[in-house]
Amino acid sequence: MDLQRRPRCVALVTPVWPANRAPNGIATYTSYMVPAFRNEGVHPVLLAWDAGETKKDRETPVVEDDLVDISQFKPGRTLLGRASAKAQRILANAGLGDPRFSMLAGAVGSALAKFPIEVIEIEEAFGVAGRIAKLGRVPVVTRLHGPWFLNGKTAHEPVDSAFHQRVRRERQSIALADAVTSPSQDVLDRTREFYGLPLDEARVIPCPIETRADDRLWNLADADPDRILFAGRFDLHKGGDLMIEAFVRLARSRPSLVLDFVGPDRGLIDSSGRLVHLAEFLQSRVPDAEIARRIVVHGQKRIDEIDEFRRRALVTVVPSRYETFGYTAVEALRLGCPVVAAAAGGLGEIVRDGETGLCFRPGD
Repeated sequence: MDLQRRPRCVALVTPVWPANRAPNGIATYTSYMVPAFRNEGVHPVLLAWDAGETKKDRETPVVEDDLVDISQFKPGRTLLGRASAKAQRILANAGLGDPRFSMLAGAVGSALAKFPIEVIEIEEAFGVAGRIAKLGRVPVVTRLHGPWFLNGKTAHEPVDSAFHQRVRRERQSIALADAVTSPSQDVLDRTREFYGLPLDEARVIPCPIETRADDRLWNLADADPDRILFAGRFDLHKGGDLMIEAFVRLARSRPSLVLDFVGPDRGLIDSSGRLVHLAEFLQSRVPDAEIARRIVVHGQKRIDEIDEFRRRALVTVVPSRYETFGYTAVEALRLGCPVVAAAAGGLGEIVRDGETGLCFRPGD
């Protein structure tokens, strides 16, 4: 692949589309890349694992024919397909195959038949990028959105044979790629060290974000001095448990303090390996009913709704245990919000302690 020549047609693989249907950093990244490519005269084609059902939900204009729904290539729609799917599940369990690969391969083949795609960008997850690269049909850029050797351990996932298998497959995706990009220097350095790969052609390309002149910025006079915001999933990765524990300490001496907890409840793995959801966590860790009442759980919200929470809060806290980039922090900084963040991975490159925000040790 000629890395010096600008391609005219680029394919991007995203977990979900449109991006506002789920809190996903890759989908957010893709939503900014699509119009940016178009502005540069490059034709973007999307391959989405979950493409939604209606055109009206799409916040970024995409021609219908420019979107390939990977789920349509799921085996099992015919008798032969069901037999193939069963065989693939057996192979996957034995470490010999993965239905994700056959689905993505089918979607890539369909896209290549319709569009003059010159390069395809795929995240490293599950190693499917490496399998597509081995087919040799189109140059592959592997983007380090969240290597499992980092994110899996951060989320306290069991380090079992499945864990190690995924880590090995992701190494192959990175090693076989025609090019590698990373959203932060930290994740690129850790990937090089962990896998022992030089990755001489790898580049750090931070995730984009749109700023608009008509954006209403955070203003101290409009902010509630007794309001803190956490926007993220309730899981170990995003540190929702840390936010609650810290708030309880503050709330004891600040009787008017309120925490807006915005985001989906994925649950977290406790020390016994059991999945604990938010309501149970609050019941066990916040016995004081008066303090519990001041933790307002809002669930999943759209980006524009979260922005209103950001403008209202005195401070936005980002307590992630690790981030390859950290869109939550960038989205807050875009509005001029005061930010307190863990110096975890890419977050430490975005929020500079004492300059663009305040930082603390990850997990504290």
